[in-house]
Amino acid sequence: REENVPPFVSHEVAGLILRTGKSINFLRECCGDASWEYVARNASAEQLQDPAAIEAVVRRAAGEVDARLMEALFQNFRFMAHSRALKRYLLLGQGDFIEYLMVQVGPHLGQKASGLSIYKLNSGFDAAVRASGAQYDDADVLGRLGAHMMPHTDQETGWDVFSLRYHVDVPLSTVFTADALSKYLRIFNFLWRLKRVEHALSATWQAMKPSAPAIHDLMKAIPGDAARGLSFELKRCHVLRNQMSHFC
Repeated sequence: REENVPPFVSHEVAGLILRTGKSINFLRECCGDASWEYVARNASAEQLQDPAAIEAVVRRAAGEVDARLMEALFQNFRFMAHSRALKRYLLLGQGDFIEYLMVQVGPHLGQKASGLSIYKLNSGFDAAVRASGAQYDDADVLGRLGAHMMPHTDQETGWDVFSLRYHVDVPLSTVFTADALSKYLRIFNFLWRLKRVEHALSATWQAMKPSAPAIHDLMKAIPGDAARGLSFELKRCHVLRNQMSHFC
């Protein structure tokens, strides 16, 4: 409220006072840090008659409050640990877990989304955790993770709506807002579809490689032109698969 700002307090200092007050309130209400507040102990009434002294006191208070707030978020509420968890799971950084998850839930995702069971998907999620390095992750992080189905229509399949959700509460929810987490889910959905293609290409390679000796024997048993034609088609299939894998 501009009309409540004294004339000897500049607009910049008034904004800094407001932000610092918000931080103090955030520490008290959201971080449970009610035992601590900043008090301008070293400023006398005479000093505060000088606008320059007022600004110095405010900036010192803002610095101390900011440091306290950063300590609360990064140490007490482990902001970086949750950021890394979002990277590993919603941005598919934990590769072995994602591969096992694809194996566990992939066979179910071809069904209509309306017929999928979230309990079955969460069971697949738990199995993927136990089978991968994710089992050694922090228990608090794993407790916030789970399978999730986005809003869907009757025409959509499980591949269209499956995602992972990561639950955050106060005070982290002021940074990882509902809007921010919805963007993480959109990115996950895109990367998950891409991972599906990679998984299918790997399965194709696993099917093609064991048959190579049998095909080699077959080519020796058929006439020359037919063998050359078969060889050309097989090479074209391998090149196409490699190009698709490279594109992914």
